[in-house]
Amino acid sequence: MASNYGMMRGLAAVCLGTSGALVAGAILAVLTETRGPAPWLLLAAAVLGLCGFATLRGRTVRGVPSDSLAAYRGAGTVSSGVGAGLMIGAVLSAAALPLTAPSFQEGAADVAAALALHALIVAQALCVFAVPAWFVQHAVRDFRAAILRNPRLHASLDQLSRTWDAPYETREFGPL
Repeated sequence: MASNYGMMRGLAAVCLGTSGALVAGAILAVLTETRGPAPWLLLAAAVLGLCGFATLRGRTVRGVPSDSLAAYRGAGTVSSGVGAGLMIGAVLSAAALPLTAPSFQEGAADVAAALALHALIVAQALCVFAVPAWFVQHAVRDFRAAILRNPRLHASLDQLSRTWDAPYETREFGPL
């Protein structure tokens, strides 16, 4: 239950973080007078932002959460998420280098814009890999805190712990 809680919060955070990166990309497009992609970036940011808020709102612990095992293929710790994010971000930034190379021949404003674009690429990769890893790594602590904030949920889980039979492992329900 805690793992599912952490994974869904991580998904919501990725949607919201990606939405922020897209807004920053739209601002960068407007500042560099490349206004063509700005409306599309803002539209995508709005859709992802709504998805993030919907996921966050829909996965707020109200009743006893699902105990079905969800698959998670991402990093399990923040340090491995940061490592993966930096590596993928560097590869993607290097792939974008031929597109931004002419900007490095221009004035200081164009160089700053190109560097900002590369920073956004790396920041987005970190958002996709490191942020969900943080929520997964701290899922038990956060789930326990959510239980303690909601007396009705605490009572429901306490009742469930008396008859708990772990469907996937042989561990006990564990302390609340």
